[in-house]
Amino acid sequence: DLAGGRVTRHRQFVSFRLGSQEFAVEILQLRRVLPYAAPLPVAGAPAFVAGTLRHEGDIVAVLDLRGRLGLPASVTPETRLLVLDHGSVAVMLVVDAAREVVRVDGGSIVGAPEVVGLAPGQAVGLIARPGRPIVILNPARLLSADERAALDLLVLPS
Repeated sequence: DLAGGRVTRHRQFVSFRLGSQEFAVEILQLRRVLPYAAPLPVAGAPAFVAGTLRHEGDIVAVLDLRGRLGLPASVTPETRLLVLDHGSVAVMLVVDAAREVVRVDGGSIVGAPEVVGLAPGQAVGLIARPGRPIVILNPARLLSADERAALDLLVLPS
């Protein structure tokens, strides 16, 4: 696209809701959006791990950020699971609702805001829409190094 004689790079995100806040991930980091299914609990799992589910033959950890953000973990007909790339493996993220694909000019993304409950680096930008700010998350950074190590130590059922 040309905008005022300069080339712009459009980026696409999938937006979702956690409580009243809207978040997004790059569409290329999203593998699937699935209806909610209750995960199987894993003994000794860190609090952020809701359990595991089988997806495409693999056992996948189900992460729930709602507790970190001080939100209730209620399930409604709109609750979804986002299957995301987390480095070389997939994780599922519980969200209150999947919203839409948002296409924005890469230059219109501003610096990441501080979000209570998220560590620095987990939010990587902000799509500033009037009355609808959308915080961009980096799925590869949703877990701290300690959380990732704890997750890697889990013996997942097969």
